[in-house]
Amino acid sequence: MQTLNFPQRYGVLLPSQQTRKLKEWVLTDEQQQLVNASGLGHLALTTGFTIDRSLLTAFCERWNNETNTAHFMGFEMAPSLRDVSYILGIPVTGHVVTAEPIGDEAVRRMCLHFLGESPGNGEQLCGLIRLTWLYRKFHQLPENPTINEIAYSTRAYLLYLVGSTLFPDTMRGFVSPRYLPLLADFRKIREYAWGSAALAHLYRGLSVAVTPNATTQFLGSATLLMVLFLFE
Repeated sequence: MQTLNFPQRYGVLLPSQQTRKLKEWVLTDEQQQLVNASGLGHLALTTGFTIDRSLLTAFCERWNNETNTAHFMGFEMAPSLRDVSYILGIPVTGHVVTAEPIGDEAVRRMCLHFLGESPGNGEQLCGLIRLTWLYRKFHQLPENPTINEIAYSTRAYLLYLVGSTLFPDTMRGFVSPRYLPLLADFRKIREYAWGSAALAHLYRGLSVAVTPNATTQFLGSATLLMVLFLFE
């Protein structure tokens, strides 16, 4: 996904630049099986598309907050749960994905519990952690890893994956660790409606992006919007 600069009055659509690092993440066969079992593995396949800025600009310019649709000549368009399921290949039904904002001390405790390590002061900010920290610490397992090390590394990959594709934060290059409890049990991750949460995140981003004189960065799934626009 690439940075997309819309006209100033429409804010900015900035899909995370960190998604390219996903292709450099070294997963063992065992880890790949865990990722596939989570129901989120298909997300990694959606990060290699070339994003057409003009198409997404056109979509954003035509978005109407009153109808929650993009208005084109003779028809309207809006991303749906069906689109999310078909394009992103992730669960759209199940338990609600809920995650409350957390402070820096809670971040350290949560990371230590679910990842086995906690970020230093320079690796976290306002309840968020740097994606670069996740990549640097967990992108490749040591030789003869323990069961816990395999789980920590795989969980870090999934957090990086959802953070950079589904829920990019307004602070680029950061992700909230508040999703970690939902990634604790690899067998139950697919029981959550990740697609519904991603769609809600996208709608909020579109709503902010078209606000007059908006300066807030809008972050959402550029792949979802682009494929929808091209094949609708």
